[in-house]
Amino acid sequence: MSNARKILQTDRSKLTIIPRVLAGLPLTGINIMHLTGQAPIRPILEGAGVPFVGLNAVLAPILGLLAGLSLLAGAFARVGSFLALGFSVVAIYTHMVHDWEGEPPIVLPIVILLCAAWIIWKGAGAWSVDARIGPPAGQSAGPSA
Repeated sequence: MSNARKILQTDRSKLTIIPRVLAGLPLTGINIMHLTGQAPIRPILEGAGVPFVGLNAVLAPILGLLAGLSLLAGAFARVGSFLALGFSVVAIYTHMVHDWEGEPPIVLPIVILLCAAWIIWKGAGAWSVDARIGPPAGQSAGPSA
């Protein structure tokens, strides 16, 4: 089985939509706010001492939005989950080094991190694009090309 097919492989549980929504909605919403300037990300990154602030201030919200949309649709959800893991680790770090007024509580990036880890382990579930185009868990897709 090719690596791309393995990424799409998922169990057929319908309950996996819960961690996908719990991670995907906040990622999508927060990163739209970062991209539109309603919640500027640059001061957060600067205050936390994150390197390459200029690059991260542009790249992080775009990748975070892609991760959120990927999780909500269940399309390449494992890739979206890896992006969500990175986003969550940085968010947890910024919460730990500085108390930001008006920011979501630290529990939000922790929940996103746990949900993303679950999706990496189990896949996107029955109600996902991955389930429609990928092989079910435990089943081979045939010989790899």
